[in-house]
Amino acid sequence: MNATDIATLRQYLPEKSTEIKVINGYYYVYRYTSKKLESGRWGKSSGKCIGKIVSGKGFIPNKYYLENRDASQSVGTVNEEAERNGTDGKCRSENKGGESRHGTSAASLDEITILEYGQYAMVYKLAAPVLSRLEQHFKADTASQIFSYAVILCVNGCIHMDQVKPLYQQSWLSLINKKLGFGMGPTALGSLLNNLAMRSNRVRNFEQAAIDDCAKGKAKIALDGHAIRSCSDYNDMAESGYKYNRLQADQVNLLMGYDAELGFPLFSRVFRGVSFGCFYSRRYCKSLYSQEHSLPH
Repeated sequence: MNATDIATLRQYLPEKSTEIKVINGYYYVYRYTSKKLESGRWGKSSGKCIGKIVSGKGFIPNKYYLENRDASQSVGTVNEEAERNGTDGKCRSENKGGESRHGTSAASLDEITILEYGQYAMVYKLAAPVLSRLEQHFKADTASQIFSYAVILCVNGCIHMDQVKPLYQQSWLSLINKKLGFGMGPTALGSLLNNLAMRSNRVRNFEQAAIDDCAKGKAKIALDGHAIRSCSDYNDMAESGYKYNRLQADQVNLLMGYDAELGFPLFSRVFRGVSFGCFYSRRYCKSLYSQEHSLPH
């Protein structure tokens, strides 16, 4: 693989201060730290391998990365305990909870083994085309993270971000996504949503591809509008709207578009609280097919 291909694979690096090393035709990801050399210049000191990159699929984490990516929320692994004790991975004679008498680590003993399956598996199966399209426009781990978050909201309704991780850990989703290594806590989801908002090219390409397919098939677009109550003092889009008497608060308006034939989601847009209605819906939908089906910004 040449330098250009390596540069392409760098988009899959999971975090800063990581690099790709080609070993026997495989592309492994290593952490590194900056190190000042005797010459006074700065160099790199290679650290642990945290996984590999597979072209077309993205970053595939190894066991070390999965066990140590969220050390602040874990009880610690046996290897971490061994390193602190200076035993190089071999347990000392006195057992301090890192390993049971039968050779099973405490982390394994506390692992969740009973998972919720039915509702999650049904939604996952029915919405599989959405995941397939996400994988065409996002990295493998990001596509599955977006899809898993959506499935949890579909099954459990509108819940706070703090509630997502426990539900995810108890669901079948955590098992099938185990090797992808993404988090579902508030910090991880906050970063995901921030990246989707700030780095919107992939989002727009995803929407545009769906709209183009819909237009080619001459399918109809179904619109679904919602008035969402907002109590935020910092949301500039929240205004007194047509549902003020019912909501007793300002609102923002959400417009969703679907392929009426397939039920496939095409786009979502948020409007100011006072700028929503049948007129705006028709005008927005009409604009979707203008300029060779270009999705407006």
